[in-house]
Amino acid sequence: MRGVIRRIDPDIVVGVGGFASEPTLKMASRMGYKTLLQELKLYNPELLSKQRVLAVTKCDIIDADIEKDLAKSLPKRIPHVFISSASGEGLDKLKDLLWKALQQ
Repeated sequence: MRGVIRRIDPDIVVGVGGFASEPTLKMASRMGYKTLLQELKLYNPELLSKQRVLAVTKCDIIDADIEKDLAKSLPKRIPHVFISSASGEGLDKLKDLLWKALQQ
């Protein structure tokens, strides 16, 4: 996971729920990345039990081959989507995944 975090170089790493996100959040924190989990717990602890969704940002600056390589290294049990706020790519899929996760 350390390699994925380095390659993606996110602005923030968000842990949305439960114990399974804890190792990634700890690793990201040790690597100097901002993390978000406690704030979610304070906002609404019920959200911590919901299915996590992984959004990989800045996909407008990578090509399809890099996206495929990254997808292979992402956790299999967590739905993921590649998004770009600059181009809007993947945002509808992200909204759909989040809505589905919140309904469970």
